[in-house]
Amino acid sequence: MITWWVVLFTIGVLFFVDTFFGVGDMFRQFISAVFILASLGLLARIARKTRSGEKEMLIERIAQLERELSEAGRSAVRPTTSPSAVDKSPVAF
Repeated sequence: MITWWVVLFTIGVLFFVDTFFGVGDMFRQFISAVFILASLGLLARIARKTRSGEKEMLIERIAQLERELSEAGRSAVRPTTSPSAVDKSPVAF
């Protein structure tokens, strides 16, 4: 997508420069403005999608760490015996 932005922006700038050094047709000025605005809009969309992709990766990583933490917590829990369940018979040596 960045490649398309570079292509559009370059074409827009070339059209804009051509209006000063070329024939300077009104239609050419309009097209150059459209290309520049389209490329800037595309760049804004790329930036927004990149940020949302980073957020999605962070949310997924948090969920993974929570799963690992809950699994570690379950494996660390050992069954305990209550004092009433302990055998109080004398030990023979």
